[in-house]
Amino acid sequence: LPRLSELLEYADDGTLFWRKREREWFVSSKAQATWNGRYSGTRALHKVGNHGYRCGTICGVGFLAHRVVWAMHNGAWPDECDHRDGVRSHNRIENLRNTDKSGNQKNASLRSDNTSGRVGVYLRADSGRWGACIGLDGGLKHLGTFDTREEAVAARAAAESSLGFSLRHGELHAA
Repeated sequence: LPRLSELLEYADDGTLFWRKREREWFVSSKAQATWNGRYSGTRALHKVGNHGYRCGTICGVGFLAHRVVWAMHNGAWPDECDHRDGVRSHNRIENLRNTDKSGNQKNASLRSDNTSGRVGVYLRADSGRWGACIGLDGGLKHLGTFDTREEAVAARAAAESSLGFSLRHGELHAA
């Protein structure tokens, strides 16, 4: 981890840049000069993968930029690195937090395949009534069946509040 700061520079907006590398990183002086001439001072780990996160390679090993930013600032790799605002490319250290899988899920955006417009709310095909559920301790807790979508949404919101979900959980967010 201390070597990350030798290789990368963090800008206040969360962007990473390649630092000039010393000779020890290369097999020859020519390789060092070529690499430094081409990459030193340029953006690092800036490509956006299919998952929506900024990523790239360091010495041939793939990394997610937000995890590298966290490690550079905290001296250890995070368990789960979560973007507080849900924007996967927003890698300012103030926007990142170390959490567990459960904490990360409590801050998740609305999935693109959601048909009700609300996480944990669904229309039951068998009865035409609205159901609500919430993830709890690795399982799913049924919150009830309701005559209206609004009642199901209210039940889900109450459960989220009592279980410590983030206020932005289930919102639509652009990557």
